[in-house]
Amino acid sequence: MESKTNTGEKVSLHSLHGPSPLGWISLLFIFGNIGITIYSHLGVSAEFLSSLTPEELAAIPNTCAMEEAAPMDMPTVTNNDTNSTCPGSFTPNSQKKCDSADVTKFKMGSCKDGLTTKQREWGFACLAAGTATAGCMSGKAQAHGYTSSCSECISIHAACGLTNCLATCLVGGEKCDVCMFQHCHPANSNCTGFPGYVPAADLVIAPAADPNGETTYYVIPDIGEISFLDSVEKAWKGDAKLLAAAIVVFSGIEPYVENIVLFIAWFLPMVPERRRKLLESLAWFGRWSLVDVFIVVVLVIGLDFTIAGTVEIKARSATAISMFAVQNMWALAQGEWMLQRHHTLMQKQRQNQALPPITLSVSKGGVKHFLTKLSTLFVMSVLVAILTCISTFAPLMTFVIGEAEKSFGLSTIFGAVGVVDFPSIVAFLRAFLLPVSVSLGVMAAIGHSVIFKKEIHAQTLQLLYIVGHFCSLDVFLLAVVLIGNEFHKLIFYTAKSISPCVELDSEVRYEWGIYMMLPTALLIWVFWYAVGQRVQMERIRATNKSAKVQLADIPNAYADPRQVETPPKAAKASDNDDPKQTLLEPTNQELKVMIQPKFTEENLPNIANLEVKETLLPNETPL
Repeated sequence: MESKTNTGEKVSLHSLHGPSPLGWISLLFIFGNIGITIYSHLGVSAEFLSSLTPEELAAIPNTCAMEEAAPMDMPTVTNNDTNSTCPGSFTPNSQKKCDSADVTKFKMGSCKDGLTTKQREWGFACLAAGTATAGCMSGKAQAHGYTSSCSECISIHAACGLTNCLATCLVGGEKCDVCMFQHCHPANSNCTGFPGYVPAADLVIAPAADPNGETTYYVIPDIGEISFLDSVEKAWKGDAKLLAAAIVVFSGIEPYVENIVLFIAWFLPMVPERRRKLLESLAWFGRWSLVDVFIVVVLVIGLDFTIAGTVEIKARSATAISMFAVQNMWALAQGEWMLQRHHTLMQKQRQNQALPPITLSVSKGGVKHFLTKLSTLFVMSVLVAILTCISTFAPLMTFVIGEAEKSFGLSTIFGAVGVVDFPSIVAFLRAFLLPVSVSLGVMAAIGHSVIFKKEIHAQTLQLLYIVGHFCSLDVFLLAVVLIGNEFHKLIFYTAKSISPCVELDSEVRYEWGIYMMLPTALLIWVFWYAVGQRVQMERIRATNKSAKVQLADIPNAYADPRQVETPPKAAKASDNDDPKQTLLEPTNQELKVMIQPKFTEENLPNIANLEVKETLLPNETPL
């Protein structure tokens, strides 16, 4: 089916395909993309994990201020042998840093079980104050009535329990005893001389855990599963309002706008030039919906800290965020396909209707003329490849949580996460591999053209330009900056959600790599604009060369052929053309086309339907 529609009229891509089912298939793909977007917004995007089970986390006290028992005036007991009142064995030849007053305090406090309960309370109190150290515990033991030397033993024992057995001792029980007998009780028995800290003969102690073994992590209740809406709510409540706003705009609203634009571009009649600009704008702003994906990638790396040296908190990506990455690539690919179909159909229309050639003026010496030169494109492609590699392998920022520090860069994504998840692959691919690969491809295409003295392969350049629309180094940079500015708020909110008593100081230090990534992203923008202009120029050249009717061969086509005695003499380009304008380094034949009189719908409605009389002029061949 040949369309008779003039390329200046409003027409839809759907109607240009006629009865072909391709249009309805495209509509089906749009609806499928919307469905994936909805699932991505409602499903779980990330999970917060803890090395403690939900039951163990629930046992952490929610009261930050604990009342300290006042020192008690206890009678002095001279007999250090407490075996008659306190159960359990003791070390006969211990250091015995605890005197008779300490022994009495130990007896009056229900012996080992009572002291263990107090040590747990002191440990959480020190943890809430952010000073879970032996010094803090020693001070609390002295405040409770123990002597200085005995308090030192008690604090060392409690600190040992926090370091080695916190997870198992939150709820107490035999497992806690087994762990403490493994790591802490023998030393405490030797230091204090208190009974009950030497294992009984019938107590089975399992071998110590393999330090190289993998730790099991559990989803934190209430806050552990994060969806798109949850992330916005928690970021807003955590005072990370800039982060919440960015997620709503780029990852909440934009994906639906993309699909609306695709629907409009395919089904609504519009001027071809407007459709081209609409689809090209989609190719540029469509990739910014990846902000949410990259935020999760950076957050998974940064949200890795330990409370009191034992409770490990981590994060990992979930299914919904992976589907969101698929949605973004799907929408971009469909938009690129529509844009190429638009160019193909418009080119066929020009051929079938024998429309005048397209002209694209480029001012010599101007910015556009300079950027589209092959030499300029070659230099920019080299710079893009080099700067992207430097930005990738340079440190971008350092996460500081308490006394722990972790350096982060694009090249460390997989090692930092610990697993090769799909969002990390997408981040590495679109922020590093694609920019470098496409810039090297442009470099190779230009080099081949120069070495073999041929015109640059337009289709290769066009393919590289299409792939370049998926490059997202600038989007990754935005995600890094957003997390960097709001990281301390996210850590504070997460820690408080686990326990109101926990307070962690955190910050982000930007490294020199972040300052290299910014000019790199700006250079990629300029580079891709220049490549796009060159592709458009090559496409126009190809369209004009493939036209079925060469207007330059029809002298004064809108006049009566019987009144034409001789073909008009072609003027030189310098006589009629603006010396500041050029058309893609035009050939002589293209110059003849350019200097023909202007064709309008009034004086030439349709060249394809032009009726040519059989009467021929001298030396003229039939049309």
